[in-house]
Amino acid sequence: MAYEDHLKWLRIEANTIEKFQKEAKEAGRLEGIRIGEEQGKLEGKVQRSVEIAKVMLEAGEPVKKIMCFTGLSESDIQKIP
Repeated sequence: MAYEDHLKWLRIEANTIEKFQKEAKEAGRLEGIRIGEEQGKLEGKVQRSVEIAKVMLEAGEPVKKIMCFTGLSESDIQKIP
């Protein structure tokens, strides 16, 4: 009887561990998606700022003004082809 109770307890424990592993894996997956979305938005903003800076450079705008409008650094602006 004690043996059967012990086996029952081990099965319950194994199921509990499996449940928490699945929940942790799902939480990690969702966190990864959230981080990826944030990085994508940031990269999109930077790309848009570079495009604006490029147009402003072509229009002959001063670097200081471009820095103010885009938030890019002077070295970033100078790297634009």
